[in-house]
Amino acid sequence: MRRTLIYLITAGLALGADTINGYVPNVDTTVVASTVRIGAMGFQMTTGTSATITIKDLSTACASGPCTLLIIPLTTAAANAQGTLNGRLSPGGFTWSANCSSCVVGWIQYGPYQQYPQ
Repeated sequence: MRRTLIYLITAGLALGADTINGYVPNVDTTVVASTVRIGAMGFQMTTGTSATITIKDLSTACASGPCTLLIIPLTTAAANAQGTLNGRLSPGGFTWSANCSSCVVGWIQYGPYQQYPQ
């Protein structure tokens, strides 16, 4: 049942989704400024020996500031990571950033929150 649900959510995101892709900026950068659900993502280091990618929502629910949704460590040159937030709600939109400049390329798929199970 769980695999089926994950597949349906991911497939739903693929049908009405937008995708951001490119170098992950080294400062928190807004991807979208409206409430969305975040789906699949992938990242790959291009230089260096380690990197950390951070994804935050744009709410004020965590100590009067944005909530960190995901932190992804990459620990070797040419390391890569793929994952999904399974349609997780991101109030107000979301930002992405890396702790280094031009060292990680990536993509994140997201879509309108009304289309997915609450």
